[in-house]
Amino acid sequence: MRILVTGATGFIGRRLCRGLVGRDHDVIAFHRATSPSKALSGMPVEHRMGEITSPDDLAKAMQGVEVVYHLAAPHSAQGGYGKMYATIVEGTRYVLDAALEAGVQRVIFTSAAATVGVGPLIADDQPPEVLDENHVWNLSTVDWPFGYCKYMAEMAVQRALGKGLPVIILNPTYVLGPGDYYRKGHSMMSFLCQRRIPYYLPGGINIVHIGDVVRAHMSALSFGNIGERYLLAGQNVQIRYFQELIAKASGHEPPRFLIPTGLARNSIWLMRLIHSLVNLPMDVEMLRLAGYHFYYNAAKSIKELKLPPYRDAEEIITEAVNWYLQEDDTLII
Repeated sequence: MRILVTGATGFIGRRLCRGLVGRDHDVIAFHRATSPSKALSGMPVEHRMGEITSPDDLAKAMQGVEVVYHLAAPHSAQGGYGKMYATIVEGTRYVLDAALEAGVQRVIFTSAAATVGVGPLIADDQPPEVLDENHVWNLSTVDWPFGYCKYMAEMAVQRALGKGLPVIILNPTYVLGPGDYYRKGHSMMSFLCQRRIPYYLPGGINIVHIGDVVRAHMSALSFGNIGERYLLAGQNVQIRYFQELIAKASGHEPPRFLIPTGLARNSIWLMRLIHSLVNLPMDVEMLRLAGYHFYYNAAKSIKELKLPPYRDAEEIITEAVNWYLQEDDTLII
């Protein structure tokens, strides 16, 4: 099949291109001319350049295409909310419109588990709620701009489905693994490996291995049901345990200082001020989410996409840390 991959030079995109080529598909990598395409070198892929926010560029890129994987999204909040909204929400609308006009047979949209929302804040002695695909977005734009933008993009998908475009939605959680060079120099993971975050926050997250995410993307082509969303989720872990695993893998002691939920949220204004003077190893605005448990259930994706069990946290983190700590970024891509 002739398959177009937007965001082909990104962490998931380039691994997906490699996997699709390995299954003898004709792969078209859509990306900006300025995007680092070194990871795609040596692969038999066609390159079509353009901007995700340009309907004309997308219309040209869709010519002769049977399937579209839409992964393009900013890898950080740099550029502000306006740029994030334009890329994620408006860009997705343009991709869907172009696919509908071109008569594409299937679109697989990479959203995020963020659109499923989050469980309620709980007391220390209560078990966190684990969410599935039936849960809905329940935060505000201010709380989580990225999550809100992905939620709005999924609303665009619903409208496209109503027009007859066959779309499947994939919702990965926090994706980790070797080869994430976008985050290597400045991310929570890299700072934790360097022992530059001396504290932990209450709450929990779900982490998933890049290899499991790519496998799910390829399986969705054959087994995904039109109009459905699928959580791609590995293991649910407390933030403290997450940091302990990173510390163990990188050979140092884990953080021991807990910042309580209330203190974390009430200190955002102060942290903004400090961040304007010193480059802090964190996204200050994410303190709004302190105390929440972003726990998700992957049973539906395992069953319907015919996947093996997702890898556990220790395996995911050990492999990711080993790559983050090596000097040569190109050893594993």
